[in-house]
Amino acid sequence: MSRIRITFIALLSGALAAACGSPTANQMETAHPMPTEQTMTTDQQNRAAFHNILDKALNGHDPNVLDTALTPDSVDHDLPPGTPRGPAGTKAKLGAFIAAFPDLHFTFEDEVYQGDKVSGRGYFTGTHKGTFNGIPATGKQVKVRFMDLWRFENGKLAEYWGQPDVLGLLQQIGAIPTT
Repeated sequence: MSRIRITFIALLSGALAAACGSPTANQMETAHPMPTEQTMTTDQQNRAAFHNILDKALNGHDPNVLDTALTPDSVDHDLPPGTPRGPAGTKAKLGAFIAAFPDLHFTFEDEVYQGDKVSGRGYFTGTHKGTFNGIPATGKQVKVRFMDLWRFENGKLAEYWGQPDVLGLLQQIGAIPTT
């Protein structure tokens, strides 16, 4: 198709859109701009921060992402007593999980965003190839369901509550009988 014909078709479609009251591509872009960090709602900011942690730290196996994704005094309510607050404690927990389950992968089946909180339901999978809480590697694959609640401050994770099916995990790796 010649350049003149393409230009004519583009002009004609713009003229038709204007005559019919339909917005042009430029008008639509101006009327509905893509959200930027300054125009994002709190829910959108928290969704972006949540998925950054999920994609890069948890599923990307990079605990160092937590240094900038968590507030300096963040609280992980799932940590054992005596574990440090802030990114250091959460990084230690994630590092231990990755060492025990090197193919660890988190899947969220439901996510709910409201105000400063994100809640989710899902599961993680992995193969028990390293020591987990003193239990030597078994080579068994696991699928463990969980429910989480995350609280954000200024786009950073400030608090975390997790309820994984620990009994199911221990049964799947053979540490506790299933009956």
